Amino acid sequence: MITLSSLDYSALVYGRKILKHIPTAHISFDLQNKSLLSESLWKQAVEDIFQHTNFGRIAFVYDRKNKSAQTWIEKLKVENLEYTPKHTSRCESLPKITYLETQVLAEMANEGLADSIEFRRLCRRQLRPLKHAHIDTVLFFDDILGEEKTRKIIQTILVSQIKAVFPVDFFDISDIQGHEKREISIKTNPSEQNFTKKRAQKILQTQLSDTVFK
Repeated sequence: MITLSSLDYSALVYGRKILKHIPTAHISFDLQNKSLLSESLWKQAVEDIFQHTNFGRIAFVYDRKNKSAQTWIEKLKVENLEYTPKHTSRCESLPKITYLETQVLAEMANEGLADSIEFRRLCRRQLRPLKHAHIDTVLFFDDILGEEKTRKIIQTILVSQIKAVFPVDFFDISDIQGHEKREISIKTNPSEQNFTKKRAQKILQTQLSDTVFK
């Protein structure tokens, strides 16, 4: 059984990727402890972006409360990364990175409000600088924004010329095995159990009548 942890509902985003391809997987979700899974994927994500960017105009987007992302970005040595843009005649000679700090978007997505008018309004306003900077690829460091419904909304707001990338895109599930029957358990605060079940069913896109809550 694979264990996925997070202090919000982002572990479920990774679980959705597993269940989408391996419906009978055994997964244990621990929603009370932090995981380093996302951080372990950031380097791979950045390396991939640098090798596949169209014009070398890249953005790193993170919530202002995501101190782990901020610290990691500050330590990143961009000059050591291989840079191979697709359109060499119109690209930046060196990658041009825009850093954008957002507010509330990750929290709203975590609460299941990404489909609200308010989320879309805030998203348009906060991501507007990316269009003005003619960004071609954006890495969103907050896992919860990679939830399928949320990422579609974000991609629509960014328009098709800007590619939205999320850590979950680089989550390798090739070694995860399927079983005769699916098993899912969720460790969460007892007072949050009902809401957690609703969010889990939404994010995982499956009914959880047989799920064990701890």
